[in-house]
Amino acid sequence: MYFKKIISICLTIALALTSTSVSYADTAMDLSLEQALSDALTCGASIKLADIQKQSDTATAKANWESYSNMSDANDSATNMFSPTYSTWELNKVKKAKEYYTSMADRNYGAAVNSITYTINDAYYSLMNAEEEERIATENVRLQNEKMNLNIELGLDEMQDVNPTSELTMLDFPTVGVEEAVTLAMENRNELYTGAFSIYTALQDLNQYKYYPKSSAKYLTAYKNYTAAENDYDRKEASIRIEVRMNYAKMQSAKNQYYEAEKSYSEGVLNYNLAVLTYELSTTVGMSSY
Repeated sequence: MYFKKIISICLTIALALTSTSVSYADTAMDLSLEQALSDALTCGASIKLADIQKQSDTATAKANWESYSNMSDANDSATNMFSPTYSTWELNKVKKAKEYYTSMADRNYGAAVNSITYTINDAYYSLMNAEEEERIATENVRLQNEKMNLNIELGLDEMQDVNPTSELTMLDFPTVGVEEAVTLAMENRNELYTGAFSIYTALQDLNQYKYYPKSSAKYLTAYKNYTAAENDYDRKEASIRIEVRMNYAKMQSAKNQYYEAEKSYSEGVLNYNLAVLTYELSTTVGMSSY
């Protein structure tokens, strides 16, 4: 995202320094929002990175599972069953890591899809809005950069001319209330899932040294890591609660702004129509009976 922001800024500066507009491909491509989402989630740059991340998570899960299998085999082959090569906590730790990365492969991919979906919606509607401004005025730098940004997200040549065909309509206000939304976030967010795994791992390490003197370096380090993991989880939880509530407030505010803008538009149309009517009537017998 940062790299693309730099590109956008550089393009803005470059275009602002030239008097000629950017020349896109001669033939514009009709593109609905649904098709844009489909293209972005099929061949866009971001989804390709998400695929690579998923493969990496899957490979890490497989590596942990292989380690678990090898450790189990080593214990089975141990000459003394009461003195295994690997302890139970070591086996459980590797097994938990395998389960974690197996789950994160899908969770991270899902988060990437959500991010791409938001980005495409934002880029698509921003392009429509910029083109509406261009219709009223003249083509400007913002319109040209919005086209480029959408093309990059779709995996297209940045100079491909895109013609949005979907209408800009207002989404239904969500039926999920803010309290329910907070509860859902607590159940689903990747940050908390990862935080819980960190606590589990730190606790396993702490249990390894539970019989050590409480003043020993190993115990104190393990205890510090465990409490740090718990505190980090609590901070993430509080941050997500605030985030969901702030997003709800922003959504409500945006809804109110929409209604105000719609009202202003209606009033503007009314005033304009009345002004036209008054002007036309003024050239006739007028509106006075005497």
